[in-house]
Amino acid sequence: MHLAIKYAPHGQENDIIRTLYEANPHTVMELDAFSLLPFHNGLLFLKLEEDGIQFLLDAYPDSVRQVVTTTNPKDSNYSGIDKISLHFALERCCVKRSIINILLHVYPEGAKTKDGLGDLPIHMACLHEVDDHRIVEDLIALHKDSLQMKDHKGNLPRHSAMNSKKKVMAKVATIILREYPGAASATDLDGDLALHKAIRENKSADFIRKLLDAYPDGAKTKSGKDQEYPIQIACRGKHDDVVFKELLILHPEEASVFTKDGQLPIHLACKNENASGKVIQLLLNAFPDGAKTKDEQGNLPIHLAAQQKWEGSEAIVDTLIGVHPEGVKERNDAGLLPLHLAARKNTWHATYMHLLSAYPDSASKKDPNGDLPIHWACKHTDFEEAISLLIEDFPEGVRSKDSRGDLPLHTAVRNKASMNITKKLLEHYPESIKIKDHQEALPLHIGLVFGSGDASGDSLVHLLFDLYPEAAKVYERRGYLPLHLAVLHHFSLHLVESLVEGHPESVQIADRNGRLPLHIAVQVGPVLGVMEFLLQQYPEGIHKKEVKGKTPLEIVQEGRYSNSDGKDHMMDMLSKGAHYWSDVYQMGHEL
Repeated sequence: MHLAIKYAPHGQENDIIRTLYEANPHTVMELDAFSLLPFHNGLLFLKLEEDGIQFLLDAYPDSVRQVVTTTNPKDSNYSGIDKISLHFALERCCVKRSIINILLHVYPEGAKTKDGLGDLPIHMACLHEVDDHRIVEDLIALHKDSLQMKDHKGNLPRHSAMNSKKKVMAKVATIILREYPGAASATDLDGDLALHKAIRENKSADFIRKLLDAYPDGAKTKSGKDQEYPIQIACRGKHDDVVFKELLILHPEEASVFTKDGQLPIHLACKNENASGKVIQLLLNAFPDGAKTKDEQGNLPIHLAAQQKWEGSEAIVDTLIGVHPEGVKERNDAGLLPLHLAARKNTWHATYMHLLSAYPDSASKKDPNGDLPIHWACKHTDFEEAISLLIEDFPEGVRSKDSRGDLPLHTAVRNKASMNITKKLLEHYPESIKIKDHQEALPLHIGLVFGSGDASGDSLVHLLFDLYPEAAKVYERRGYLPLHLAVLHHFSLHLVESLVEGHPESVQIADRNGRLPLHIAVQVGPVLGVMEFLLQQYPEGIHKKEVKGKTPLEIVQEGRYSNSDGKDHMMDMLSKGAHYWSDVYQMGHEL
């Protein structure tokens, strides 16, 4: 019968066990290798419907109250534990309420019976997260005192319910609190109240309110391990202003208490993307001096808020400025103003507006490394409006080099700035197009190295070249001309043609490795048309050897390319020889 319950085809279990029982009634009393009755296996494997469970129970009524000592050869932790049928049933979260009711109807005392570990059925229902909250209600109805009893680990039923992430367990926790308000004041093994758990796990405002109604002093009780007040925990979590109102009404003093790591609730909230402007205002109402108070790193709340880029963060900055306007002029322990932090973190345009409106001179203030806000802002490609504001408040910033020796233009181009940003910087300092960065690179070199061969990258580099064509003749520190870089980084034929037009001799000039632009092209795999163009411009390049003594053809022959067709095409072009390409060049000029 044990095997029939475990392995019978679905829907046929009841008929099979009836047939087996009729053949041998004693089978319902036989134990398997784990010391379990067929009735217990029916509960554990969830193979039997209510009719099957009732049949086994009618066949052997004592099975519902019979204590079984479990044995499990594979796991000693599950051996030697005394259990009754109700315990087995509640080990399955999806057990039906109707089956539990059959067991409770026949043996109501089961609700008060502990297993060998000392756990009651209600402990098991909460621990194993039953899918139907009414099962817990049924158990409470038969043994209400169980809500005040701890399991073998020292946890009340509400502790297990609160620890669960399942939605139904939130309902169970509410039921427990309703039936036993004292659960709100009981601590778990970590020393936490239900309130601490509820706030930490972002339970609903309604449930948190019920906990506070049941135990108002919870609002001024520290958690166990972290030693934090509920308001401090809430500032790290995801709660609306209703929760903060409830906590601050009961204990407003906690808005002025530091955490172990030296932060006020308002510091925590200013770093939390879930904290709204209403929450910040509530904390300021409770402790207005919070806006003037620094954390252990010397940060005012505005230093923290200025770094954020989530919906509403710019409004929080505005609120903090309104309460403490001088905060925008204060530096933290790292020597940074709020504007420096905003520029570093790529924050909202509106945040810049608020900070610069309150302290326009901050645009001209350097950080301890010697960098201006505009230097940091130019590292972000979507900072067009912010850069405009910084230039407006401090035009000289575009002429100032950062701690590495780079102008804002160098930084902007290196970070693939938009055309508008580049034009804005050049508009205010046209000569910057001719100034090298700390690596001896012109803006044109930088654009070729850090840009891309797509349309936007091509357009930016074209702009830099058109404004300073002489740059085509300038080497960067590694010995590359712009033409070398354009070929190396797969820029378009159109750009390559423009660079050669600006410096025709560049097709014949080798880099430090003895590579002509043609050598570079065959090494990296050229853009369509570039190799043909280079061959026409300098046919004799076919015979030139780079520093390792290889001609372009030898490089292709030994090279590995992802596209075999491309390799064959390059070999075919090089095999045609210098005379062929010289003739092609002449024909093109004659046309």
